[in-house]
Amino acid sequence: MNEPLTPSEWQLADRLGLAPDDGTGWINDLLEAEDRDAAEAARQARIAAGFEYACVVCGCSESRACPGGCVWAAPNLCSRCAYPGRMVPA
Repeated sequence: MNEPLTPSEWQLADRLGLAPDDGTGWINDLLEAEDRDAAEAARQARIAAGFEYACVVCGCSESRACPGGCVWAAPNLCSRCAYPGRMVPA
């Protein structure tokens, strides 16, 4: 069983805009946010090292495509940015 939250933990949850739910839900929310941050940092590192392409216009990449999908029109330009307003099959 989880220990009750301390007053400072409640304040932290409130400052971060996290709902404590049953008293522990905010901890899971914070851990998930850290996981997303770590995944984004890894993606940025792959791009910086040249292991993954990224669009110079919108920033989409091989691991995070545009909403609705896109393909590479050039090594650093996705089809959504190369042909704005046109439906390019993904």
